[in-house]
Amino acid sequence: MVKRWIAWLLVVAALLLSVGCGSNETPPVGEQEPSPPSEPQGLVIDEEYVIVFPQAYDLYIDRASSILQSAIREMTGVKVGITSERTEAVAKEIVVGYCNRFDAASITSPITIQGEKLIFAAKDPAALYCIAEAFVDNCISAGALDSEGRLLLDEETISRIASTSTVYEQKITVLTQNLRYRDDEGGNSVAERSERFLALVEDYDPDIIGTQEATPLWTQYLDEFFSEEYTRIGVFRDGTGAAGDEANYILYRTDRFTEIDSGTFWLYDKTPDIIGKVDDALCNRICTWALLKDNRSGEQIFVCNTHLDHSTDSVRAEQLAVLLEYLDYELSHYPVIMTGDFNMLQDSVPYKSLTKAGLRDGQKSAWLDESKVNYSCHLYQNSGSRIDYCFHSVDLMPFYAKIIDDDYGGYVSDHYGVLVELVPMRKQ
Repeated sequence: MVKRWIAWLLVVAALLLSVGCGSNETPPVGEQEPSPPSEPQGLVIDEEYVIVFPQAYDLYIDRASSILQSAIREMTGVKVGITSERTEAVAKEIVVGYCNRFDAASITSPITIQGEKLIFAAKDPAALYCIAEAFVDNCISAGALDSEGRLLLDEETISRIASTSTVYEQKITVLTQNLRYRDDEGGNSVAERSERFLALVEDYDPDIIGTQEATPLWTQYLDEFFSEEYTRIGVFRDGTGAAGDEANYILYRTDRFTEIDSGTFWLYDKTPDIIGKVDDALCNRICTWALLKDNRSGEQIFVCNTHLDHSTDSVRAEQLAVLLEYLDYELSHYPVIMTGDFNMLQDSVPYKSLTKAGLRDGQKSAWLDESKVNYSCHLYQNSGSRIDYCFHSVDLMPFYAKIIDDDYGGYVSDHYGVLVELVPMRKQ
């Protein structure tokens, strides 16, 4: 780019000299030598460009490529093609992901210009998707479109785009936590553990919390600690509100979401709107749900929170069948977050019924999992099983996950909380 400017300066100097040598008089305005046409600096994305992605298919890379193609066409009217790295390389390429088009060691930034190539690089596909989203969201504000409507990219513009990312600001932090309904010995009364749960929430600042085993006493603590910042949804599963009754609450941050609708139903195959339980279940089991509008994006999101029976996989499979049937419309029309103590392992039939229905295990599919333990239910021991989950639909991307085994001067519960950060994916 510097060489190009020097060349233009030399041209201008030569023109000025030629004018001075030919005459001492200034030419009339109408006879002024025309200025050379302005030449764009940096990359101009035109019809010759093609988007190139790695040969191995990945959902996030596929989505990233698609949104780049759509955004370029929408902003400039230019339609660029999409192909894989198996095709022969050309000069003008938009490379999405690590592939054979560049030397990985040469990449020092998530968005890079090399010659006439624009490269989006991140070793994790989910992070790559976020980079593509940031590029699309910030192109115009960063001044990437010139006066002629061309997408014009140089290192300075790329730097502005990368520094003004708004994608991660739309993340939804979700926490699921079995609270443990009763007092336990060894400094593990509900009163003591409630203070630790308050500290956990203050540390991780979730936007949505799904709780299980919330008794009337726990409800008092939840309202005392969180009523100013969170709205609480849910009812008691036995309908009595007696000391041993339990609720599966959804708490959502009031300044982040607006409630459109909400409710609770029973995991009962005969009358889910009336208190009951499937055959062989040990307890009445419920699912609390809420349809929320995200005040940041304006999009609607569906959240549900449940606690499956602690009897058998066959009972839990029946309960999930009721849940999936009851929420059939919602699960197919909205981005979905499903939290809970599912009392099931990853190789079980109930677990597979959820993944078959199109839901993903947020911790398992998160691109960054900072968990130090691989179990959530520990029963105050140093081992246990992973039975607490945050599931999500495919249009939410799990960016970060953690089983929270932090030390708060004692246990929060006989379960660790599970935290997942989700980023909404751009609609196709």
